[in-house]
Amino acid sequence: MARIVTANKEPPKQPYKFLHSFELTDSTIFLGPADAIGTLQQKVLAARWTVLHGRSGAGKTSLLKAGLLACLMEEGYLPVYARTYNDPVLAIKHALAPPRDGYEPELLASLTLYKFLYAVCGNLARHINGLVIILDQFEEFFIHCPEHSQRQPFIEDLAQRLADNSLPVRFLVSVRGEYYSDLGELNNRISHIFDNEFWLGPLSREQAQAAITEPLQIVKSGLEYEAALLETLLDELIANGMELPHLQIICTKLYARLCTFFEH
Repeated sequence: MARIVTANKEPPKQPYKFLHSFELTDSTIFLGPADAIGTLQQKVLAARWTVLHGRSGAGKTSLLKAGLLACLMEEGYLPVYARTYNDPVLAIKHALAPPRDGYEPELLASLTLYKFLYAVCGNLARHINGLVIILDQFEEFFIHCPEHSQRQPFIEDLAQRLADNSLPVRFLVSVRGEYYSDLGELNNRISHIFDNEFWLGPLSREQAQAAITEPLQIVKSGLEYEAALLETLLDELIANGMELPHLQIICTKLYARLCTFFEH
């Protein structure tokens, strides 16, 4: 990951992402919600438990991958990004020790989350301050494990890890807005579950303008949007709720049309 950030000097070939989420390698063109990145980073470093929430399409995954990961590494932390699915513990293990050629050590499955994280933290480089485990799309945990009995083992394990200050581990969960209240189930074992939260709202007009114009300048220096077109785009985006995917689709199509025009 550090090599990716260090080597990420060259601008990407495309300024926009269409329907794809931004990745760590896209940090140079992930522009607009810069204040959101900084605020979320402060919250993560201030506590061992953080909740990121927002409506579907707000850009939570992009904020995590293209914004937060590099910032945490700059602060000396090792971010561990994982999708929850139906087994958060296995997701964490695979994020840190991915199977190679379909082979997974038998010991990996038998280790509890505590023993696994204890072993990992015991082997961290000296310059690393600790782990930040990011469980994205945490609503999958409630969707794929509909019964409380299915969710209870992980909730119990998570509560014990958060109570153990000897492990330099922080947790961040990202969840869609409609599942935010479901986190209340964890409140029986994890106190103050909602105290350290960050809501990712829609882009402001200024943020949207930066997300439209600045990536284009990075990829094609000197190329600009006509002022009237830019204002029309911003008006349309505001009318439709300032959806980040909508912005990326429109700008991708416009850029593709422009490239086709120049090719001919």
